[in-house]
Amino acid sequence: MIKDNSKMIEQIRSGDVDGFNIAKYGTYQEGENVVLEGQDFKDLDLRDFALPFTVFKNCVLENVKIKGLPIAFKNSKACLNLRSVGAGIIAEDTDFTGTAYDEDTNLGKNSQDSLGSVFSRCKFDSAFEEFLKAQGCVFTDEDVIKKHLGKD
Repeated sequence: MIKDNSKMIEQIRSGDVDGFNIAKYGTYQEGENVVLEGQDFKDLDLRDFALPFTVFKNCVLENVKIKGLPIAFKNSKACLNLRSVGAGIIAEDTDFTGTAYDEDTNLGKNSQDSLGSVFSRCKFDSAFEEFLKAQGCVFTDEDVIKKHLGKD
């Protein structure tokens, strides 16, 4: 069953964290994967939103600030601002070119997500890819979203 996420998306865009939580937990059970599909979240600060187990599918997330665990991206453009962020990312076929990070960015196994971040068939700037490899992030050709979150 496809769930109506329009109210959640409206609250994200307006920056209304309380309204988002009401909409989210009125639609989803705790721990259930939330799928946000085909949305443009460019230039938004999502750090205050409860986004664990959220899958951004076919979305634009340019210059977006995030945190949390695990957050998933599929077939998206995710030019994120990950400066000073500790997060677990699960991603397939996503373009992370232009992602901002710093020495306090932690996406590896020592981040909040004990699995660390997992990337499948993703695109990166070479320096960011080396940074992720040095942190112990996993690179694979598997369908990682289904494997780790049980959803496509």
